[in-house]
Amino acid sequence: MTGLKKKAQEQIQQNTKVLYRRLKESLGEMEAQLKTLCRSDQLEMSKDLERVVMAGGKRLRPSLAWICHRIGDGKKMEILPLMCMLELMHTASLIHDDVVDDAPLRRGVETIHQTSGRHAAVQSGDFLLARAMEYLHLYRGTGINEALADISLQMCLGEFQQMEHLFHIKAQTQEIYFEQIRRKTAYLLATSCYTGAIAGGLNDAQTEALKCFGEQIGIAFQLKDDVLDFTGTDDFGKRRGQDLRRGIYTLPVLYAFENRPDESMQQLAAKQNKTEDDMEILLQYVSMSQGIEYTEFQIHACSRKALKALEKIPDSDEKEALKELAQALGKRKL
Repeated sequence: MTGLKKKAQEQIQQNTKVLYRRLKESLGEMEAQLKTLCRSDQLEMSKDLERVVMAGGKRLRPSLAWICHRIGDGKKMEILPLMCMLELMHTASLIHDDVVDDAPLRRGVETIHQTSGRHAAVQSGDFLLARAMEYLHLYRGTGINEALADISLQMCLGEFQQMEHLFHIKAQTQEIYFEQIRRKTAYLLATSCYTGAIAGGLNDAQTEALKCFGEQIGIAFQLKDDVLDFTGTDDFGKRRGQDLRRGIYTLPVLYAFENRPDESMQQLAAKQNKTEDDMEILLQYVSMSQGIEYTEFQIHACSRKALKALEKIPDSDEKEALKELAQALGKRKL
């Protein structure tokens, strides 16, 4: 690397650090607002919501909206309410998912249905969605509300689609699975980028490019979770192969059955009450069938597509931050 290139790279890194510091400040403002939004005259629900909402997480969706907002002039529309809406919608979906999955923990803390019951958890998720709606009037006529309404619909359809295919291994295909994860996960990240770009005043081509970026990042993150379900350690209340135990067939499993068809393995995968021995056999089968490697290849492909989408975006510190995210996914750093 020449001296000039090295200096330019150092300057980019310094600028990115400043950007992340500003993002952290904005997320801090959002956290304070979220804490307020968790409160109501129902003290037990308020306590439950504050525990779950303030437990943290990557805050990826509001972060993407904030960065895409700054790629524009960053002044056309206020971004903080949009950040809150996106995080509230995401957390509400997690609370509802935890009820369906009977998950004991979320982000390292007890889930609401564990402490207060399923009915309270469903109502708590609904409450967060209602809180998110309080901000809709701020973005009337911009296209943001329509995008948020559509993603709410898609997330519901994705959940129904997953439920419809539980334990039906022969009915599940890669095509169906990718549609499912787009609806359940990727489209919300795409919408975060898209609405942030609209709020920042970007043109149609740029907002669509950032929407494409967000979708590819969302797919990659879900596929990363698919891999970790087989390769990760048992933490945060989730055992290895947990999706497979519950009859959810993710990409490593689907590819394994395509690459090495085995009727006895299909029957075992479709079994509703799997023993630990059953799971060990299935985990080994997926590993031997290169399902993990294939899924990692798809993650790399998503990373490349995300970077390609950014070619339509003018160079900036914000664009560099998005590139770093896509590259980190491709290098298995996230």
